[in-house]
Amino acid sequence: MKIKPLFLLWIFAFLLPATVHSAKKEKQVLPALEQQNFDYYYYAAINSLNTGKLDNGMAYLLHCERLAPKNAAVHALLSSIYAATDSVNQAVAHAKAASENEPENWIYTNDYIALLAEVKSFDEAEKAVKRYIKTDPWNEEAWEIYALLL
Repeated sequence: MKIKPLFLLWIFAFLLPATVHSAKKEKQVLPALEQQNFDYYYYAAINSLNTGKLDNGMAYLLHCERLAPKNAAVHALLSSIYAATDSVNQAVAHAKAASENEPENWIYTNDYIALLAEVKSFDEAEKAVKRYIKTDPWNEEAWEIYALLL
């Protein structure tokens, strides 16, 4: 899998810590055995990504998505991997799912807005930032992005 080196650095430096925290506070409740199964595959994915085994990490994350389709952390990681491998449409779809499933998470919404800007979907980006501002009206960065989109 061909990946952009700087994007990979961004995944490891910023997104992985945020998604691990997000996965721990996930709102979607799974039965105990399914949760244990999800946790195993999620952390196997993190381990694979940390060791550069992107194909394995992707396979584990896709399995996690099947187990917990509304898990924002899984969608955020999938979005980053797809974006890094130039699969922008899939990246946008997963970023949207992450942002909608955890609307109070600025990192997820900001990533979604950035991908929308990359594909020049500014109207959708404006809707996303407006939706976020409803959850956190004190986020100055969100307001700055909103002003740029007007």
